[in-house]
Amino acid sequence: MVRDSVGRELEKTVKTQERRRIWGLMDGLRSTEELARETGVSQRAVQLFVKDLLRVDLVTMDRRGYPKRKFDYVPATWRVE
Repeated sequence: MVRDSVGRELEKTVKTQERRRIWGLMDGLRSTEELARETGVSQRAVQLFVKDLLRVDLVTMDRRGYPKRKFDYVPATWRVE
């Protein structure tokens, strides 16, 4: 099932609470700068995370610097606030 394979790939890539929050906020409407500000990490950290997600084909960037999840999926075990 697609959800299972996405979940497995997410578990490999999204290992910290900060990355989980960033993943949950990636809606294509927030820039990497906004994601950094909202999650309390550096913009460079967000950019590197986005690069990792692009490599495994979990996000798109229709507009430069505005990442969007390809799958509207956040594992139930993650507390994203």
